[in-house]
Amino acid sequence: MAGRCFTQEGMVYQNPWTSKMEYFDYGTESYRPLCSNVNCLHNDEECFAVYLDQNATVLGRIGNNWYYHMWLENGTGIFCSCDLDGKRSG
Repeated sequence: MAGRCFTQEGMVYQNPWTSKMEYFDYGTESYRPLCSNVNCLHNDEECFAVYLDQNATVLGRIGNNWYYHMWLENGTGIFCSCDLDGKRSG
């Protein structure tokens, strides 16, 4: 469980009620799933917010990217990254 990551602009956190990784913007006081897919229903692992909630163990921010750790099925741990809006990198 990644939990939460605080920044100057907002906070990313695992919402236990929605089972999604969400972003809270301090300026607008609004919440949104960490997903950049247009028309996404945010209800399965095709949604990056759901995928992160189910797979990320640690989450942090450096510059314009979120970095997260996850475990592969073979037991290997890897670090991955995504854009601030949740668009998967590489």
